[in-house]
Amino acid sequence: MKKLVSVVVVLVVLALLPAISQAMSMTFDRFTSSNMFSTGKMDVSLRDDDGNLINDGEWFPAFCVDHNQSISVGNTHSEYVRPSEYARVSNFLDDQIGLKTAWLFDTFYKENASSIETTALQLALWKLSDNYSANPTNNTQRAAVALANSYLSGLNTDFGSADFEYLDRHYLIFTSGTRQDLIVKTGDLWPEPETPETPVTPVPEPGTLLLLGLGLLGILGFAKKYQK
Repeated sequence: MKKLVSVVVVLVVLALLPAISQAMSMTFDRFTSSNMFSTGKMDVSLRDDDGNLINDGEWFPAFCVDHNQSISVGNTHSEYVRPSEYARVSNFLDDQIGLKTAWLFDTFYKENASSIETTALQLALWKLSDNYSANPTNNTQRAAVALANSYLSGLNTDFGSADFEYLDRHYLIFTSGTRQDLIVKTGDLWPEPETPETPVTPVPEPGTLLLLGLGLLGILGFAKKYQK
């Protein structure tokens, strides 16, 4: 009888817990070329596990993580990880590759960036992941390469718990075994929960306690009647 009550209590508690993850997919919707080194501005849309567009179809900015694969407009990825988890599912030896990628994106991305700035950020990400080296043939391309190198020279490699939390909350890396992995800036799609200044011990609502109590009493009564 005690075992039965314990199982029921665990099931009830689990049913009351909020969902901690959300299944989603990403579709590469638009590419605006910067006309340098096959780089450009990427826009993607996100859908939940029911196929509904997230944020009413808002486009989220994205960049390629790896250079040695390809991707086309219309391609969809359904697997993703947080930046801190990316090394675990990729072939990169750097265990901070995902955090470094997200940090570069967060630090140097501009919504209305010039073609040189967009190219520089993508080149920096490719250099970080695949040690890609561009071969500039004109002054504009040279400016983009120089800017990419300046981004990498200031790369943060000392990530604390606050960095982990912030970057993991604002970025996702969508992965694929046959196409380029994309890092997506989701922004405040999942805002940080507010922390009260004074710790407060949560108190269950009376109605919830009453329902749980009545349910357990009913189970106990049924079990006693069954034993008789």
